[in-house]
Amino acid sequence: MALVRWDPFQELVGLQNTVNRMFGDGVVWREGEWAGQACGFPVDVWEEEDAVMVKAELPGFKQEDINVDLLGGELVIRAERREEKEDKGKSYLRRESREGTFYRALSLGMRVKADAVSATYRDGHLTIRLPKSEEALPKRIEIK
Repeated sequence: MALVRWDPFQELVGLQNTVNRMFGDGVVWREGEWAGQACGFPVDVWEEEDAVMVKAELPGFKQEDINVDLLGGELVIRAERREEKEDKGKSYLRRESREGTFYRALSLGMRVKADAVSATYRDGHLTIRLPKSEEALPKRIEIK
């Protein structure tokens, strides 16, 4: 007769994997509602001597459907793709285009000059320049 052992920790690992898959799909809870895709578009972030640079790929979005906000130490990029109304009567064999609100929230990790932030959008690429504040700039200390 085989001895069966119950491992409660193994069941917790299964529950954790299920929750990770659920949140790994990119749906997030923000400001009291489900906000959409957390990872709806790729973002590159790099640091220059006097600024933090962010480049987001947003192909297919119109400039007026993209919002960039600086909230405390967090940069929030939000883009909305609306449903096309001319789809009535179509019988799709496959439909992979996504609609809704997509956003990324990026923690900057340093202070920036909020009034000097600039953003440009061209050919599906959003580029944001966040100038560092005086406290965040490197300072050389003279050794005496």
